[in-house]
Amino acid sequence: MASINDILKAESRTSLTIRLYREGSLFFKAYERSAYLFVNHVRPYQVQCRYYKVCNGDVVSLGFPQKTLPSLGCTYVENADGTVSIPVDAEVDEQAFQEWKAYLPKAQPVSVDGAGEEGVEDEVLQLLRQFNLAGSTPMEAMLFVSDLQRMLRKGKA
Repeated sequence: MASINDILKAESRTSLTIRLYREGSLFFKAYERSAYLFVNHVRPYQVQCRYYKVCNGDVVSLGFPQKTLPSLGCTYVENADGTVSIPVDAEVDEQAFQEWKAYLPKAQPVSVDGAGEEGVEDEVLQLLRQFNLAGSTPMEAMLFVSDLQRMLRKGKA
């Protein structure tokens, strides 16, 4: 996975594309302008706004299981680098984005490059709440738990 600074650099460019980044082997995450475009053009989703010490600023993100992607009802392209691109027909209105971001409630700060203990634990809880256990195979559930454990270990390392 790219560092949060690399992601923010990519997200600072104006684009007609929502970028989704892989988190572990079972999740996607959209950051900043991609998260804004996602909730405005694809589907409303719960977003988080956290202060990241490594980049000295607030970062907006949303995440969901990878198996949700086909059910979003939009065209997407899987890129060679593991990211997914969703084309949209509108660029980000920078002023509207900044107002939207400023309005979001702030969560716990993240201490290291995208994975502080409290930040990871909050994210694991959010992913756990969103996981559809009834609609998953035993293997998907096992991989899901494995990814959550890996996220927790990485966040406390």
